[in-house]
Amino acid sequence: MPMTKPFRNAIACVLVFAGTAMATEGTNFSGAWSSSFGTLVLDQKGISVIGIYAYSGVTGTISGNLRNDTLFFGWTEYILGQASGAGRGFFVLEEEGQAFSGQWGYGESSGDGGSWEGTRIKKSYPDFTGSWNTTFGQLVLEQMGKSVKGEYFYADVQGTLSGKVENDTLYFGWMETRGSESIKGQGFFLLGTQACVLMGMWGQDNKKGDWGGGEWVGTRVE
Repeated sequence: MPMTKPFRNAIACVLVFAGTAMATEGTNFSGAWSSSFGTLVLDQKGISVIGIYAYSGVTGTISGNLRNDTLFFGWTEYILGQASGAGRGFFVLEEEGQAFSGQWGYGESSGDGGSWEGTRIKKSYPDFTGSWNTTFGQLVLEQMGKSVKGEYFYADVQGTLSGKVENDTLYFGWMETRGSESIKGQGFFLLGTQACVLMGMWGQDNKKGDWGGGEWVGTRVE
């Protein structure tokens, strides 16, 4: 997956950094959240957490580490591809993992901006079927039960993906062909609150949980 211009679609970007620590067993931030700053999608692997969120014309990614039951992170926001702010923050899970409360701040502060709260988005069974305008061109997905297959096109590149839905998340492998060259990797998608926004991340290898490539987001084509 080559590096391309970030997808701009009235969403916000956040990049997070934090120290290492031990996480309390059972602490799990993974999933989609309705938060103070729009839909927030988090993916947790061990004590590491990365994610993206969207609100009012801004797009974002976050990344941080757990210390006990608290997620400490740093963030960076972008508007129309330009960095517009950065800082730190923290989240604490509440209500048996169905909500979180926290604070955010500018620069080195993790609290001077105010509160950042969220509740877990509960879905009976997500349906990813449809056509999407995404970071990497038009993506067409077809879902049968928990299995999902798709194709996407951008520039002179043709790609395919296939995977399965686990809880609310579609984990998939992707492959792109450019002439005689093929590259592949992994990624994940979640649906936004009204199933019209696709939010996810991707990585360029076969290791699930390594989303170093960046965000992959989109909007459903009506």
